[in-house]
Amino acid sequence: MPLKLEVTIEERRYVPLEVPDSGEPVVMHLTTLENGQQRAIIQISTMHQAQRQQIARIELNNLPSGSERPRIDLEAQFRRRKLSLNVRVNGRPAGSVQSRLKGTRGIPAVWAAAVILVLLIAGIGLYLRPWSRKADQTNASPPASAPEPSPQSSTAGTVNDAVSATPAPSVAATPKTAEPAVNPTTPSAAPAAARPAVHENWTVYFRPDDVHLTPDADRILNRVADALSSAKIEQISIIGYCAPAGSEAGRVSISVGRAAAVADYLRSHGVDLPEGADVKGVGASDPVTLDPAKQDLNRRAEILAEYTPQ
Repeated sequence: MPLKLEVTIEERRYVPLEVPDSGEPVVMHLTTLENGQQRAIIQISTMHQAQRQQIARIELNNLPSGSERPRIDLEAQFRRRKLSLNVRVNGRPAGSVQSRLKGTRGIPAVWAAAVILVLLIAGIGLYLRPWSRKADQTNASPPASAPEPSPQSSTAGTVNDAVSATPAPSVAATPKTAEPAVNPTTPSAAPAAARPAVHENWTVYFRPDDVHLTPDADRILNRVADALSSAKIEQISIIGYCAPAGSEAGRVSISVGRAAAVADYLRSHGVDLPEGADVKGVGASDPVTLDPAKQDLNRRAEILAEYTPQ
């Protein structure tokens, strides 16, 4: 069964990540919150009985400074209860974590041991049954032998004739099907390796009470369009948010406009959004921060996509 994780960066809302148990890697693209940010904390959790349990915490320091936010890639692999996490910053390895999870696959160990014990006992019983049957036959008293007929007895002649007249069973020979010749010099075609699905999360920010894209948002959306225009999009959601100010109706209206502006930009740059694309605004229902001095982080639109590069 696939492993269902939740990933967060800088204590933002959790983003779901599903990792198959076949060992196939899954890549999620993350982003920091501010331009020139030097430090970031990534937390990976799993849900067990409606409780979130943190299984890994990765702290990144001395991030490269520049005009744009550094790109952080989280690669996850899961096989035989072993979870491997690798982090790259701008394409360069920045750290790795390995964790062995308990109870993620199969039946509990106690039940597994009980099943093996039952099968072992059943196998021993099947093995000993022929021996016990032979012992019973050996210990049983032999039946009384009938008097041997005399050579002149007509009954003996009848028995001998019957035995000699019984034809031996015939076994039909099964014709052997000729196997096709195999040319050892012809290499077998290896199946093409499937490219892993990519989970990515982008964020663009807006000016107060505005739904128009900023130049910084244009640059980010250009990268989004480059990644999605030639990819097979499995799922995508574009969600608009705003700061907790003004009326509820006004907040929802602004957040809807921000999500629509992002969707229109992507469509105009060659991204074919699927019919199931979730484009909506939720007002101020999920703020990044309640700090009055950092409300610019709440005026945003988030793009969450799962796609396969072509």
